[in-house]
Parts: sequence; C-alpha cells; structure tokens
Amino acid sequence: MQRELAEVEFVANPIQRLIDRIRISGSRLLLRLVLYGLLIDLGFVYFLPMAFMALTSLKSPLDLVNPTVHWLPTHLFWANYTFAWAELDYGPALLRTLLFVVVAVAGQVASTALAGYGFARYSRIRGVEFLFLLAVFTFLVPPQTIIVSLLLNFKLLDWMNTYLPLTVPEFFAQGLRGAFFIFIFRQAFRALPWELEEAARVDGASAMQLFWRVMAPLVQPSVAVALVFSVVWHWNDTFGPQNFIPANPEMWPLSLELQNFQSQALSQNNSLAANQAFLQHTMLSVNEAGTIMAGAMLVILPPVAFYILIQRTFVQGVERAGLIE
Repeated sequence: MQRELAEVEFVANPIQRLIDRIRISGSRLLLRLVLYGLLIDLGFVYFLPMAFMALTSLKSPLDLVNPTVHWLPTHLFWANYTFAWAELDYGPALLRTLLFVVVAVAGQVASTALAGYGFARYSRIRGVEFLFLLAVFTFLVPPQTIIVSLLLNFKLLDWMNTYLPLTVPEFFAQGLRGAFFIFIFRQAFRALPWELEEAARVDGASAMQLFWRVMAPLVQPSVAVALVFSVVWHWNDTFGPQNFIPANPEMWPLSLELQNFQSQALSQNNSLAANQAFLQHTMLSVNEAGTIMAGAMLVILPPVAFYILIQRTFVQGVERAGLIE
C-alpha cells in the first residue's frame, strides 16, 4: 500500500509542479499584458496630438476642407512649412533662442546643482532645513503673482528689453522653476557616501574642487534630468519674454514668434467682413491652420532632437533623482 502511494505521489508531484508553473506563468503574462496595455494607452494619449499636428501641417487647404480626408493627406503640401518659416523668421529666431536657452540653462543647472549640494551636505547646520523649505516654497508661487515687483526691479536696473531678466537670475538658482532642480540635486547628493568627501579632503581638495571634480560627475543622470526639463521650459516659455522684451521684436525667441503668428492669424480671421464670400473665409482659415501646425512643428523639433540624444541618461536620472520618493 505504501509503495502504491509513493508511486502516485511520484507521478502527481511533477503534474502539480507543472500546474503551479503554468498558473504562475499565466498570472505573470496577464499582469504583463495589463501593464503593456496601460502603457500603450498612455503613449497613445501623448502620441495622438503630435501625429495630428504633423499630418495637418502637411495638408493642403483643399485637403483640410475635404470631408473624405481624415488623417493622411492626398499629397504632401510643403508650402505650409515655407510660409511658416518666413512668418516666424525661423533662421535668426532659432539662433536667438539657442543662444538664450544655452546661457540660461547652463546658469540654472550649475547654480541649482551647487545649491542642492549645499542643502544635502550641510543639512546638519541649524536652519539649513528651514531654508530648503523656503526654496521649495518658491516653486509653488506662480510667477504671475510677483510679475509687478519683478518689472519694477528690472526697470530700475535698466534691464528691460534685454535678455538679462531671463538669464541673470538663473545663475543664482532663482530662475524658471529653479526650486525643482534644487530638490532633484539635493536628493541625488544625499545618496552619495560621505567617505568620498572625507577621502578628497584628506588629499587636499578644496570645497569647490570637491564639488566639481568629485561629487558633480557622480550625479550625471540628475544633470541630464535638469537639462531636459530646463531646456523644454525655457524653450517654450512665453510669459517671461512677453513681459521683459515686449518692445523689441528682433529679440523675440521662437515661442514668442509662434504666439505672435497665431495671434495675427486669429485677428485677421476676426476682422473679415461679414459680407465676404464664405469660400474665401474658409480657405483663409484652413490655410492658416496648416501653417500654424507647421510653425508649431518647427518650434518643437529642436527640443525633441535634444531629448532623443540624451534619452537613456534622462531615464536613468528619473530613476535615481528621487522624484518618486
């Protein structure tokens, strides 16, 4: 009897193990399918507007009024890009925007990294944590609430209609959303061991040498995160340039050029006479829709290309920078 039970158990155990393995694999497969489904849905939400903008920018006015043309144009209408290039003054505006963004981003990343290092490594000093809370609080203050005081201060300094209000505060960790980058670097530097600093001090490194040569190279993923966000926010910013350089169109960045182009298109549509032909009104509207989409594509192409170049480092920085903690 015992021998028969042993044989049954010998046969049942592999079968049970196979069933358990299939059950575990099935649950993992189901979880993976659900996860991929959610990621595909989320990616579609972000991809759909981009696809609509890109395809609309390549449609002719006839395609835009044709009810049978939904997504794909009948032919590629590159005249939208030619007209948008001319309206945006794209070449000079691109150079101005690159110069402004490079200077502002370099100053912001360097200053916020230094501030984050100070908050991380000198947190034992009394009052440092309170100062950090004040720095984070500035991220919650909308810039619209302090724009009047900023305008008065910059006017007293004779900085209006220059790039100084948009670049100088960045070098003091007070620029566009600077508190967010201070928080990122503080989290990154807090994760580094203290033994590195002690060894560098024993070797005779000064405070600045310790920061630039030892600590800063170890937080490159966080630097990539700060670079991407800072570039995108400065590139798309219209509030600052609109208030600080309103009277000098020759200094407008691409974001402000695009906003001005859209405003002019809307004002032209609104100023059409009521007795004007319906066909002319429709053709004007759809033609401007194509050129506006083409202008938007021209504006977003440089930051998209920049993100593609540092995508891997950016993803690593998001995982390590403490954004989820």
